Amino acid sequence: MIYFSVALLNELFDSHVRTSGMESASKIQKIRDYLFGTLAFPVGVFVTISFWSLYSVDRNFVFPKKLDEFYPVWANHMLHTTCMVSQLIEMNTSFHAYPSRTKGILTSMSFALVYLGWVLFIAFKANVWVYGVLQKLPPIGRVIFMGGCSVIFGILFLVGEYLNDKSWSKLQTEKLLQSESTANGNTIPEPTHSYNTRSRKKVAKAD
Repeated sequence: MIYFSVALLNELFDSHVRTSGMESASKIQKIRDYLFGTLAFPVGVFVTISFWSLYSVDRNFVFPKKLDEFYPVWANHMLHTTCMVSQLIEMNTSFHAYPSRTKGILTSMSFALVYLGWVLFIAFKANVWVYGVLQKLPPIGRVIFMGGCSVIFGILFLVGEYLNDKSWSKLQTEKLLQSESTANGNTIPEPTHSYNTRSRKKVAKAD
């Protein structure tokens, strides 16, 4: 919700097309891209994959049957399925400049550890386990589980970086070919733009 709020602000108040890379990107644009790469995409994908994986093994790990009377099936999917779908749609409609791998991986892994640490703190103070799987694990198992989740978050950052580059490499190649063609004098120079702040459609229109 936080990410898409920032993305909406970017759409409303920072809709220009960049012409010289990240140096000309506004602060809100940089925040949007950083949040997407380090938190929004890893969290969205992790929630969907981990929830439904644990649910298929034993739903009591994450979603006891008694919750069905409060959360119908459609609400469950809104919570635990659309988060990944929305991030994949976002990735394929707007280019995001990813931060350095060091910053990105550290941010993603740190978030996972802080979040799970908070879950353990709640259990310690209120004796309420947000996720049943943690309650069933022994102390060493919880440490391994938390460490594993943290590593997965780091991997998901790299996966997002790869998919983002893959998704937008075609547009980048087209621009490179256009530049080379212009340099060789084969075509009439046309205005060029770097990756847009908004969508493929708007970049094509701008070009």
